Amino acid sequence: MPLPPRMGGPAKPGAAAPAKLPIGTMVVTGQTCPESGIWESQGTPSGRSSFPRGTRMPDYDKKSCVWKLVRYP
Repeated sequence: MPLPPRMGGPAKPGAAAPAKLPIGTMVVTGQTCPESGIWESQGTPSGRSSFPRGTRMPDYDKKSCVWKLVRYP
């Protein structure tokens, strides 16, 4: 029996793509990136970086921070 698409099995033709997390989603340093996209560190200084889903969110400017999803890739 094939696995459902969310478990890594083949997607069925016409199957809906999984919903993306909304712009504005926030995570903190050390958490797993929940959505591929452009993320902006909150605070001063701030910066933007691209992270793929599943990677560990890094420090920014050598400090822990909150990351906010600002754009999809």
